[in-house]
This record gives sequence, structure tokens and C-alpha cells, in this order.
Amino acid sequence: MSKYQFVNPYNFIPLSSGRAAAPAEEKGYTGVIRYSVLTKTPLFIPNTSNSDAFGMQQETADHKSYDFFTYTDLSSQTGTARDAMPVIPGSEMRGMIRSNFEILTNSCMSAVDDEVTLSKRTNEVFQTGLIRRNAAGTFDLYEAEDCLMRTRGKDSLEDDWADDSRHYSRKCYVQNDVREGSHVYFEMERRGYKVKSLAKNVSLTRRPGLRSEGYIIKGEDGPDMGGRKQQKHCCHVFACRQNSRPYRENISLETLEKVLREYKNNKEHPYEEYGSRFAAFRKGQGEEYFPVYYSHISKNGMDCLMLSPACITREIYSTKIKDMIGDHRPCSDKNNLCPACALFGTVKTRGKGDAFSVTSRIRFSDLVCREKSAEMCYDRKVTLPPLSSPKLNNMEFYLQRPAEDAVFWTYDYYINAKGEIFPNRSGISGRKFFWHNPDYKLEQYKPGNQNMTIRPVKAGIVFTGKLYFQNLTKTELDQLIFVLNAGDEAQLHDKNHGYKLGGAKPLGLGSIALSVDEVMLRKIVKNTEARSVERQEIAYQGYAAPEFDAVILENFLKMADFYAAADKKVCYPFTDKRDDEGHRVIFDWFVQNHVRKEINGSYTNKMPNSRMQMAYAEYLEAMEPETKPTGKRNDLAESRMAGGKQSYRTKRTPPAEEKRQESGNAGKEPFVRGKNYQAEITGCNRKNIFLTVEGQKGQIYYRSIREADEGQLDQLFYRGQKITVRYDRSSEYQGRTSYSFRWVK
Repeated sequence: MSKYQFVNPYNFIPLSSGRAAAPAEEKGYTGVIRYSVLTKTPLFIPNTSNSDAFGMQQETADHKSYDFFTYTDLSSQTGTARDAMPVIPGSEMRGMIRSNFEILTNSCMSAVDDEVTLSKRTNEVFQTGLIRRNAAGTFDLYEAEDCLMRTRGKDSLEDDWADDSRHYSRKCYVQNDVREGSHVYFEMERRGYKVKSLAKNVSLTRRPGLRSEGYIIKGEDGPDMGGRKQQKHCCHVFACRQNSRPYRENISLETLEKVLREYKNNKEHPYEEYGSRFAAFRKGQGEEYFPVYYSHISKNGMDCLMLSPACITREIYSTKIKDMIGDHRPCSDKNNLCPACALFGTVKTRGKGDAFSVTSRIRFSDLVCREKSAEMCYDRKVTLPPLSSPKLNNMEFYLQRPAEDAVFWTYDYYINAKGEIFPNRSGISGRKFFWHNPDYKLEQYKPGNQNMTIRPVKAGIVFTGKLYFQNLTKTELDQLIFVLNAGDEAQLHDKNHGYKLGGAKPLGLGSIALSVDEVMLRKIVKNTEARSVERQEIAYQGYAAPEFDAVILENFLKMADFYAAADKKVCYPFTDKRDDEGHRVIFDWFVQNHVRKEINGSYTNKMPNSRMQMAYAEYLEAMEPETKPTGKRNDLAESRMAGGKQSYRTKRTPPAEEKRQESGNAGKEPFVRGKNYQAEITGCNRKNIFLTVEGQKGQIYYRSIREADEGQLDQLFYRGQKITVRYDRSSEYQGRTSYSFRWVK
């Protein structure tokens, strides 16, 4: 556990074994569900008709700002549409409800993108090689010798071997007149064991005295390594080894193509010249050989060959997401659909089998706001911190820990505490969700090209909408009602459970409560006298709580609980590092979480020299709010003290003591959840009412009281006041048990 206690904003509901099938029952239920939505925290869904809604690009170029979604077209105007009522698009509700329906019914993971390339940057130093193109169109890999080419600098092939460190500041790899992969001749000067040879008098043509030959690989400017000697400055020549046999015959070049695509998407190091020359080489143009870096894992049943244009690079993994989700991959058989695809519909256009489509049997209307005026609906404008797309390379969060002794793992392999490598056959952590954050706090950030400014809808705003359904089974209708209620049958303002909707979920936005207002069945009645057909609506009276997998239901209700993390800090992992404005650097934690495993098994802050030395200090386990250590706790503490840096680790309660505490509290829950009790108020602060209930101390959180805003509790309640409360839950914090209640009017 980190010194700064936090709950990562997202977590995962584990997949159960096997995928459920759609209910094989008689259909025929058609009608409409009318329901309401209450914003528990500010909600934001953008009106994308204008990405400069507040005119901020005049001062900050490329900074985007959005107003909340309305039916107003903002493309021709700048400013807020204050007279327009906010609208929640039905498509937003449909996507959210389907995701939760898939969780509860153990359906397939319909949104999985199996085309995504899974990769991660590691500290493994790749070996030097040459790809040979054969006459038959196949490719072989040969080992090569890496020779350093140091010249007077940019666009110069003239040698300059100064004894001082001047050459460290020269960019010898910038050679615009020499293309990547060029065949060159040179004089090789060997410098001893484990020291790279020098390539002298490099020439594009054969000349007397140049007995060695090889191929140019220039690469690109690397990241700041904190010193001149560590910075990239050399050009390289990969020398052919005479009479050598292929290291690997008939190799696939797919991993090289994928890593080049990844680098191209990362505009900082696109490897454009290397990529274009490689493409020409594949087509039979250019030289017979082409330079490459490679890494081959061939232990414990693994046979994995990785190729790259750089020696320290991104590893491209052969495992795909569909390989890790088993039966939960998207439905591919029209006659064997999961409950969600059978109800919401699906389309299959690629992969094995024939293409098909299944029509949805439900339709969501847009949700309209029930407030009297637009001015009552909107919150203040806020400039958010930079938010990015999901980082699937954070595998200490997205993947299950493969084994108890695993200290580092990727999609293809894992490394244990002994430094041994094994194939990773574990799965993903599960279905992703975001915790509710009742203690959210939005900080104002400086506008830039990496963040945006928004105007959300305030907390406490009510919307209403309709869900039309056609030809459902009774099980499907009951499941749909249960999901729309988030498994909570209380009144809308008394709900303890709900979902996350819209943008900026990691920051606490988007918590909503839902409540089914009525379910009406449509029946067609023939009027023989009038010779007409009449449509009638009849209230649905047959609802019965559907049965779900017990473990899935338990995890679902924990995920949907508004107050599951009320006493914890829900935020992305952070350290002491701050930016120029004093804000914490959000993703620095992930950098520091990569530590080096030494021979004695301890962890240090030193840079790992290979994948075998890499380790995660901590990892995330599904449904567990806080991270867990991969190694010994004292080793983790030492790793953060290396180099005189202050550790942000803290000692945790020893396991034996934890067990004693758990056993001491087991079976001693003093209250029954949902039962009313008489309480006496002992005090208030800005956010809590403190109580005495049957001799036990308790509290009420202000957000559970509709009439109270933060800081207003003392205006509604007073010390010594007797009130009725309903018991909600207990929670453990620093060895103390806290009992939470809700006020009953």
C-alpha cells in the first residue's frame, strides 16, 4: 500500500467460467418502461457541434472546450447556450445499460477490440541482426555484429575519434545522404571483449583496405537519459559474419510491421525512413539484407521472436485479447447468442464464419430534463486535467497476476522471483468499471492542447426517459427492470446504487441513480363492432427479481454502491512529484512502480538491464480497492529509499495482526442493514453528522441528505437532536470500524 492512500478510479469485475446463453422461453412481451435519472455528481456529455464552445482558442490554440449536450447546434456560435435545456442522448444510456446488462447476465464482451496491438516498453536490450531476403520470397534472420560509427557529426562520414568527450554531443546518426539499410564498406577496429568494435572509413563503394561490409541503421533521437554519454549520438553498422548460418529460417516479419505501426502512431519517434526502406525491402527492392534488432525467448515451452528498429524498444505480443477472455469473446454464432446480444442486437462482419446481424428488440428515447429552467441545471465551467485513453500496457492493473511468485508479467510471459520466465496463460482482470466518488473535488487546470474545458450538469438534476421493448421473454423483461434499477428498489432520491455515465468518470463525474417509474405492456384489441384495432397499455404486474450468479451479483452491487469508497481517496495513483502549477503528476506512479529485482530478491530503484530484472512493486487485484505488493514489504520500502530519496511506502499491518483483527470483528455486526434505529446527534462538520446509536458511534454523510449541501448540516440539525436513521454499512479504516447511516424523515 502506498503512503498516500488511494483507490484507483477503475477496477474490474472478474469473469466467471463460461458464457451464459439467451433464455429459451416464449416471447411476446411488448411495451414501454418509463424511468428517471438523478445526477449524484456532476454529469458531462459533450455537444460536439462546437469544440471551441467558450471561445478559449483565441488565447490558447488547440484547446478544446465543450458545452453540455443539447439540441442546439453550436457550430456557428461561440459561448454557452444558456437557454437550452440539457438532454441525455438515448445512445449514451443504451451503451451504459448494455455494459451493465452484460455484467449481470454473464454475457459476452461485445465491445472488445481484437484488432488492437498489445505492447509494452521494457528494458530488455535487443540483439543485432540482419534479415536476408531469399529468392523464394521468404526471410531468414542472421546474427550480426554491432559496430559504432562516429564521425564529425551530422551529414558527415569523415571519422573523428577525439580522446575527449566531444563526440557525445554530435548527432552522427543524422545522415541525410545515407539511407537506412544502405550497404557500406568499412575498416573494423576491434576494442576488446564486450566492447563494441568501431566502423572506420565508412564508404558506400568498395575501396582498397575496406575488408568489412555491413548495413547502416541510423535510428532516431532517443529520450533524455540524464547525461551526455547516455544520449544517442552514434550511427551503427551491422556487420555481416562470414560463413554464418541463419539464426532462424523462414521468419515472420509481422512483429516488425506492428512495432513500426506503433512508432508511427507515436509521432515523437515515427521511424519514417526505416519504415519506408523496410517496406521496399519486403517488396524485393534495395539490398539483400536489412538491419534489425531482435529478441528471442525460447525457455519453458516458449518460442517468441520479437523484431524492432531499436535496441531498447516496445515488445509486441502475439497474444490477443480474445485469447485471454475465453468463452466471453463477442458472439460469432447467430444460433448461439448470449443474453445481451439476443436482446440488444449485434453485428458480425469479420472473423470465422458467415457475417450476420441481429436486430435489437429495445429502443432508448432521449432523456429530457425536468427542471424549470436551464439556468438551474448547469454547474460552473471547469478546465480538467489531461485524460487519456485506456493504457492496456499497464499490465499490473489490466492482467491477473499469473502466479503467486510472479513479479513481472506481460500478455505473453511472466517472470517469477527467481528470474525464471514462463508463458502467461492467465486472463484479463475482468470487466472494467469506475468506482463512485462521493468526495470528488474538481481542481481548475491551466488550459492547454492536452486537456479541455467543460460545463457539466449539476448534481441533483432529474431527467426522465422511455425504453421501448418488443417481443421479450419474461426473464428478459425482469432482467431489464432489475438493471434499470441498478438492483436497488428504493425511491430515486434514496438510492444507494447506480452507475457511471458520460465523461471524466475517473475524476468523480457521472454518478447517476436510476429508478423505474412504470412498466406498461402494449396489447392490441380488436373492436369487432367498430371494425377497428385499438392499442391498450396495461401495467405489468408480474415482476419477480431475476436470478443471477451469486458472485457476479455480489461484485455488481459492490461496484454500483455509491458509498463503497466514501471513506477513501478515489484518484489515479500519484507520488510527490508535481507539475509547474503544483498539481500532482498523475502517471508518475506507474513509472516508479517499475523497479529492479536484484539477485538477492530485493527491489531497488536502479534501472533494470533486462526483462529478467524487471518487477512491479505493486499490482491491482480485481474488486480490491487498494493495490497489493508483489514482494516482501521491507523490500518495497527499501526500493523507495534508494539513492537517498524519501520513500512513499508505509508499513502495513502484519498479516498475522490482520487475521486477528478480522477474527475479532467477525460476527459482531451490531446493526441490520436497512433497519431503522433511533439516534442522537452528537455533532456536525461540513460533510458529516455524528451520532450515537444504541451505544455505538455512527455518522451520516451529507450527500445522502437531499436537503443539505456541503457546509449546511448545522443549519438543519443540532446537537442532542433525536432522529430516525436507517443502517447502511460498516467499513474498516486504520483498524477502526465506522458505521454509516441514512436519515429517515
